[in-house]
Amino acid sequence: MSSSLVERMRAVDVAWNARRWDEYRALFTPDFCGWMDADTEPHNLDEHLRRGQAFCAEYPDNQIHIDPYIQIFEDATGTHTCSIALTTSTAPTGEKISIVLIVVCTWRDGRICEQREFIATKPFPLT
Repeated sequence: MSSSLVERMRAVDVAWNARRWDEYRALFTPDFCGWMDADTEPHNLDEHLRRGQAFCAEYPDNQIHIDPYIQIFEDATGTHTCSIALTTSTAPTGEKISIVLIVVCTWRDGRICEQREFIATKPFPLT
């Protein structure tokens, strides 16, 4: 797991967990486009940050568990990463929530230019 893009992906998640939004933004290209679970159209970097900040305002204790990830790797071309991580939060109702977050990124010049996020809310066996 010494890949430079794997370490850059870890930096994205560290910035998210610490709510360091300027640092988080700097890890994406200005022309970023992203899709979240049910999106049919991509969103831009400003919208991505707005969604993230709104989510963290609703679930302030949300954390992406990265030590260790369930899985994280870089592809053979050195242009893509895939991370699979457990995330935990407390809902406004007090209910504890655990989901699996799968993030596939395309990288350019050390920053994410495209990202697809998938959320698995139903448990699946990890072997």
